[in-house]
Amino acid sequence: MRPCPMLILMLLVPVAICYGAGEAYQRIGRLPMCAETLMIVEDTVYVVAAMDGFSIIDVSDPEAPVEIGRYNQVTHDAMIVGDKAYLACISNGLVILDMSDPSNPVRLGGYGDSEDGLGIYVEGSYAFLADVGDGLEIIDISDPRRPVEVGSYNDGGEVFNVHVSQGVAYVADSVDGLEIIDVSAPATPVLLGKYSGCDYATDLYVNGSVAYIADSTGALLVVDVGDPQNPPLMGQCGVCGTIYRMHVVEDLVLLSVLDVGIVLVDVSDPSNPSLVGSIDAVNPKDATASNGLVYVCDWDEGLLVYEKAEEGRVDDDEDSGGGDAVPSFPLLAAGLGLSLVYVYRRGRIDVHS
Repeated sequence: MRPCPMLILMLLVPVAICYGAGEAYQRIGRLPMCAETLMIVEDTVYVVAAMDGFSIIDVSDPEAPVEIGRYNQVTHDAMIVGDKAYLACISNGLVILDMSDPSNPVRLGGYGDSEDGLGIYVEGSYAFLADVGDGLEIIDISDPRRPVEVGSYNDGGEVFNVHVSQGVAYVADSVDGLEIIDVSAPATPVLLGKYSGCDYATDLYVNGSVAYIADSTGALLVVDVGDPQNPPLMGQCGVCGTIYRMHVVEDLVLLSVLDVGIVLVDVSDPSNPSLVGSIDAVNPKDATASNGLVYVCDWDEGLLVYEKAEEGRVDDDEDSGGGDAVPSFPLLAAGLGLSLVYVYRRGRIDVHS
């Protein structure tokens, strides 16, 4: 008989936790591959496969995803705009692809004066490249065959990702936290302010005046950036593990937590983010949601497709392409100063320090 998680918790040393009963999800599709991050446009999933390049996947039948195209370039991140793909590449900076024929992506141009491109964002005629060694690079892409760097900002930190909105760049700058930079004049970017209340910022997303920051040491932070010179913390949700990436889809944040799985957080009230579900995964790197389905990049298992499970179904067949529900209940830390956090998963309690 499966042990009751709440009964076991009553026997443990008391800690402040937020217990999420979570909804169960079942896997309905799988495509074995190396998978690090992804984005979805209609029935196409674009997968950054790191050493295996950049893949174009047809998911019109989510139970049988099919690769229809590939570009062989070691890639960390990508953004699709119209019929072009903008890649952040290892040792090659920015690469621009013509995607008018998804089965045959063609390189148009690139800007290679970069150490390691980790994140990319495109707004208007400019690409903003997050380079782990060279900081934020601003590249004019008005002629995609001859992109030219026009500006940069580097304060010596390790830049992992960038989001741009209305002439302002929001940068996840590792130990320096969130940096807010005025890029309305791309040649002369100016620092507006910082939020330094996180240990190691690796990913972020901005919606209006709200910034969501992935602190890789184990927290989702919600920050008010309405006043960029003084951005206060609005809310937070600690998790038991290392956050690799995150996606925000409407009011849902999908956190890819290494060795734990995908943690789903409701941010409809940004001041009170709350756990609403989770998905077990072996080595999750990224996840997003579209049309009621969740797509997961798992480094070991590939591209995985999940849907909400029917009540009462439990999956013990991890090797199958499909399967029943996978109940996994991370116990989220209510504060960030706890020494122990517990995870109820597949009938056991795991203890994380």
